Amino acid sequence: MTISEIIKKAARGEELNALEKAELERFDPDALSTRADNAEAKLKEAQEKLDAAEQEKLTEAERYKKRAEAAEAKLKTSEEARRTAETERDNAKKELAALIRRNRISELAAKHKCEDADYLDYLAEKNGVDLSDEAKTSEFVEKLKKEQPKYFAADIKPGAGPADPPKGQPEPKPEPGDRIGSIIEQLNNAPEIK
Repeated sequence: MTISEIIKKAARGEELNALEKAELERFDPDALSTRADNAEAKLKEAQEKLDAAEQEKLTEAERYKKRAEAAEAKLKTSEEARRTAETERDNAKKELAALIRRNRISELAAKHKCEDADYLDYLAEKNGVDLSDEAKTSEFVEKLKKEQPKYFAADIKPGAGPADPPKGQPEPKPEPGDRIGSIIEQLNNAPEIK
């Protein structure tokens, strides 16, 4: 009976006889690993000797041909790595350019109070505006403000209007035909309700 059969029998829960128990006790898996490692090392050594013997049998031209094939394989691998690196570099350049453009558009939108930065970017791209040229971008945005003011915040000054007249001077009386002026005067002179 083999070791694998004995292990299967024990796994099923069947009782082992004395001979099977003795066989299991003699079984050393570490020794098998060591033997396998030694066999692998011997195989590798034999393969190297075989390769060396084949190299000796080959003519000089054949040896150079094999070396050239090996060098071509290495070159192909390094060429693929170079192409991959170039692709990654190009992608990184594109991402950087997009980030710089987005940042410049955001700055322009904030500076000129544009409420839709994406639309500003679209129009700048459509009109071929060079965002690095400050004069051209300002000219473009000012033109856009005049043509499409709805995309820009209104330039208003805070406050309720003109300042109150100084307290020491009496307010001028409205002219006789000025209805609005007389209504304002009546409102100013109206008593306060508390």
